[in-house]
Amino acid sequence: MVSCMNRSWRNGGNGEPREGEGRRENLTNELWLLLKYGRGSNLESVLRTLFEQIAATVTLQQARSMLDTIRAYVPSVNPAIGEEKMKDFITEFWPVQPEPGSVMDQLLKKSEARGEARGEARGEARGYIKTIRILQSILGAPESPDEAFDGLGLAELEAMIEDLRTKVTSRPTN
Repeated sequence: MVSCMNRSWRNGGNGEPREGEGRRENLTNELWLLLKYGRGSNLESVLRTLFEQIAATVTLQQARSMLDTIRAYVPSVNPAIGEEKMKDFITEFWPVQPEPGSVMDQLLKKSEARGEARGEARGEARGYIKTIRILQSILGAPESPDEAFDGLGLAELEAMIEDLRTKVTSRPTN
């Protein structure tokens, strides 16, 4: 009776649900489940369902105050889900996208470039180490352990390769 009266009041008295009202009612039901089972072990599934409903209904900007309330409420009643878990849930449904050209965007691009450069240097160093070990095996020398390469730069590895190549080419042939 109350929901019919509320629906009638929201729709100007005609009793017909407005566009999207079914979603809002589902969302309201999910919020009640959150309040009811906030201390239960199935809270994660309730949160997931709730966030799916919210994400399907509103944008992050529109949901911000509701999410702030949920973010404060859930960890206070259920310590199994802390603030980090709540942040993970929210970013799962509303990934943070920095504005193009913003300071955050520029920092992310710089970090990506540095990460790529480090990865390339590591890959190049691994290739040099592999070459060194191949040359050592050709010479019949014991292979250097990984620790022997710790702290060496690419220039030092290149110098080791050149030294070993010289030894390989200058060794006597039988």
